[in-house]
Amino acid sequence: MPNPETPSAPLPAAAIGQRLGGRYLLQAHIGSGGLGDVYRALDEQLNRPVALKRVRLQGAQNERALLEQTWREAMTTASLQHPNIVTILDYGLEPDGAYVVMELLEGETLEEVLVRGPLQFVDFHRFAQQTLAGVVAAHAVGLIHRDLKPGNFMIIRSIKAGLFTVKVLDFGLAKYMDVPKPQSMDHLNSLMGSVHYMSPEQFQRMPLDQRTDLYSLGCIFYEAVTGHSAFDGNNVAELIDAHLKAEPFSMKYLRQDLSPGLERWVLRLLEKDPTRRTSSAAEALRTLPSLGSCTQEMRRSTVRLFAKNRP
Repeated sequence: MPNPETPSAPLPAAAIGQRLGGRYLLQAHIGSGGLGDVYRALDEQLNRPVALKRVRLQGAQNERALLEQTWREAMTTASLQHPNIVTILDYGLEPDGAYVVMELLEGETLEEVLVRGPLQFVDFHRFAQQTLAGVVAAHAVGLIHRDLKPGNFMIIRSIKAGLFTVKVLDFGLAKYMDVPKPQSMDHLNSLMGSVHYMSPEQFQRMPLDQRTDLYSLGCIFYEAVTGHSAFDGNNVAELIDAHLKAEPFSMKYLRQDLSPGLERWVLRLLEKDPTRRTSSAAEALRTLPSLGSCTQEMRRSTVRLFAKNRP
């Protein structure tokens, strides 16, 4: 990993119109994340639109750690060629920071979708299938994500009514695991990941393996089906305590048309003891209840994906 002396990157608005790597023209600011800003850019060499993620270095306590994390995300994600994982196209290092170039995805994150309410079962089933397929591919090469959350899944609408594609995003915290290792600390000396979706073993600094991702998926699936978080609290300490000690609230109470089989499937992903949890993403995909057995009443009114775009 190169280690240049890097001044702070410009603010998002000021960066519009800049050209990186001699070929990527920044056109619009798409959004911001924990590590940087994402832009819509034009690859002038191939004349195609791309997404470009640029590290934000202002105020960083450890600029080298941020640059290395950006490089690691690019390298790990680029090794995964799968229809349900975002495609990495390029990586670059400039005097004012590093950047990762990705395919440009037009759609909504699951986090944005769930603001409108829980998914209908037909949409949940498709989402779960594709999500698990992407995670299976990552785990097959020994890579665990460690930061799965609704904001890290992009939902891309198809031209065919009712169809969509899921893309897993942001492998910035991912690690290759030849043997289980404890959760590490980030450059701010705090636990990495998003607290609502982190596994008990992450909080306890226990060795992690692929079952950590399965717990996070359990939290996501619970929320996608019920519209509520699997665990909650008035502050971070209470939320962590809930992950470690509390049982999830009854899914059947929150979603009366939910079948017992689907509830059991989700709750097994949420087992606090990893040895009692579903053992692999492949097993979770294989045992995912069929669409017909997910619900006892398909006519219940719930929010469909992209409902705000429907007449």
